[in-house]
Amino acid sequence: MAQDVRIRILDAGDAPVFKELRLMGLRLNPEAFGASYEDAVKAGDDYWTSLLQRLPGKTSFTLGAFAGEELIGIVGFYHPGGLKAGHKGTLVSMYVHPEKRQGGVGKKLVQALIERVREEKSAEQIQLAVVTTNEAAAALYKSCGFEVYGEEKRALKVAGQYYDEWLMVLFL
Repeated sequence: MAQDVRIRILDAGDAPVFKELRLMGLRLNPEAFGASYEDAVKAGDDYWTSLLQRLPGKTSFTLGAFAGEELIGIVGFYHPGGLKAGHKGTLVSMYVHPEKRQGGVGKKLVQALIERVREEKSAEQIQLAVVTTNEAAAALYKSCGFEVYGEEKRALKVAGQYYDEWLMVLFL
């Protein structure tokens, strides 16, 4: 299946399908995200559009993986810029539709993000956080060159349960 997947930067016109897939991820896997479904579902259309707008001079972006016209995966890169922290950015909001996870879509998304950051020379390192119980995601990131550099205990609290996160980095 992965060979039939197209990956591109999402823009404001993709907001409706982005919102649908993002809300699915937040609802089905609440422990995997810092954001909550309860907060996100209340957000208006302007919020979802603003998440996908690339501002001139900014290097943050969201990639989408498409099978035909269907958005089946997303991953974002957040780059805050600035003199002291401008050398690093963060991989965020990684999610692949549950029925599409075995075809290599996640790996293609992460590799495309890494390549874009390298091409744009927007950061020297990419950081991420992944829940320690999500072994498949951690293995995916490791296969793309990320390594664990720390662990945050009780990083998230979902429905009264705490989740630890591994902090990972890829030096470009």
